[in-house]
Amino acid sequence: MRFLHSLRSVGMTAGWGPSIGMTAGGFPSSLSSRPRERSDRAEGSPIRKEECPLLIGVLSDSHGRLERLAEAAEIFSSMGVETLIHCGDITTVEAVKTLADFEVHWVFGNCDWNEDPLRAAMIRFGHTCHGVRGELDVVGRRLGFTHGHRYEEFQAMVSSGENDVVFHGHTHVRRDEVEHGTRVICPGALHHAAPPGFVVLTVPELKSEWVDLLD
Repeated sequence: MRFLHSLRSVGMTAGWGPSIGMTAGGFPSSLSSRPRERSDRAEGSPIRKEECPLLIGVLSDSHGRLERLAEAAEIFSSMGVETLIHCGDITTVEAVKTLADFEVHWVFGNCDWNEDPLRAAMIRFGHTCHGVRGELDVVGRRLGFTHGHRYEEFQAMVSSGENDVVFHGHTHVRRDEVEHGTRVICPGALHHAAPPGFVVLTVPELKSEWVDLLD
């Protein structure tokens, strides 16, 4: 392999004990449903809720860096990750194609100016385009995700109390914190980040593992 990566577990355990970047105490576990923004979902691309535990790879701000996306894809495959969330700033159709073998849930970022070809590629590869925000119910957990450049909308997702975790991108800076009783995670970025990388979440435990790529 031409990449070098390391895994670092900094998430919460099943017992909800405190860990790096988080406060003690539990997170909301009841998942109430509400109307959501329309998604373009290809046939056959739902989350497999019956699989428990489920590994979900979360990445963001790839900005067309195909070599790093390919590295990430190889790591995901080696870890047994089949489902991904991408938090925006995709920028190229080739980026969507690079993750064609995965079940991917995409949202757009502020640098995704030309949405139509991106959306068409997502549908062509059986992925799901959620527009600017998405929410998934996975093994009894609700996961929200958006790019984060629409700050008021992002804050509404965090403060609603309806999500166990809200993922965002945009800042290119990793974080794993609690705001308004909701866990908030930025996986960092594949472009202009030190180090570049992503996070893998185990559901329903919500344990996170950070993966660093070679800068």
